[in-house]
Amino acid sequence: MELGDRAETFSNYNSWVEWFAGGAMVVSTLPRDLNGSFGADIVVPAGAVEKSPERSSLDADNFHSGWGVWHGTSFATPVVAAEIARRLMETGTLTHDRPSPQEAVKRARTVVESMQSDFRDGGS
Repeated sequence: MELGDRAETFSNYNSWVEWFAGGAMVVSTLPRDLNGSFGADIVVPAGAVEKSPERSSLDADNFHSGWGVWHGTSFATPVVAAEIARRLMETGTLTHDRPSPQEAVKRARTVVESMQSDFRDGGS
């Protein structure tokens, strides 16, 4: 959810979707050699105005810096996972006592259930 209480166009929606989380315009690291299919939207050739250099608009999928801005459900998922981990740490639910798998799931479920109002129906 990015625009108030409206879902992004890439958001999944159906009766089985219980949570929404922000996944638009997420800054992330990307491989430097990843070359997208888009180029600059506008290119003005060199010399178009007297001795001007070539000029162009930004290339939205040029990742040579190692950083990029993308969006999609695959970017919202880690936001929710990180929030679950943060709350497990804050509540002391995530400990070094090595609980059984069943106990670990029970603890995580308690934290996740406490989060539902934050991510349900557009909250984020």
